[in-house]
Amino acid sequence: PTAPVVTGTAICGGQVVYTYTYKDCAEHTHNWTYTYIIKDSIHPVIDGSIVAQPAVPTGSNCQFKVPNLVDMVRAIASDNCTDRANLTITQSPAAETIMTENTTVTVTVKDWCNNATTTDVIVNMPDPITVSLAHNTTYYLVHYDTTIVVTPNPENSTLYSYVWSTGSTASRISQFFNGSAQYTYA
Repeated sequence: PTAPVVTGTAICGGQVVYTYTYKDCAEHTHNWTYTYIIKDSIHPVIDGSIVAQPAVPTGSNCQFKVPNLVDMVRAIASDNCTDRANLTITQSPAAETIMTENTTVTVTVKDWCNNATTTDVIVNMPDPITVSLAHNTTYYLVHYDTTIVVTPNPENSTLYSYVWSTGSTASRISQFFNGSAQYTYA
């Protein structure tokens, strides 16, 4: 037989036809055709799970955002037909979305054939810090150009007054770590 003539391409579905031509010693030819029907219905696999991830500080206003989870999921995803590097991985909510509370992020992995698998990853806001103050002492917390003065009430040992350099008297202090501490009033 001669080498087959191949017609059709099918990455995810469809058919590929191989046609072989046979010739006998009297120069008579006969074609033999074999058709492969291809259907990939196997979903990608996410081998394992991702532990809860911390929210990412935005660097301003004590806000936090959803981290990019694509590379983490790609590292544990695989498929029977699509190379790991070519898997399409998306997340919802998207990376960089501002968060106000602990958030469940759904990550979807799709192969070339649109077979999909999802996993959920919890993204946690940082715990608020607690400040313990000794009574009868005035504290000054300074960061950049903002200062808070915390003064105990001489008549009640459980009350304090709070005055920010901005004039606010809010008593809540929020803090996150991104190379340095940032305090703000709430």
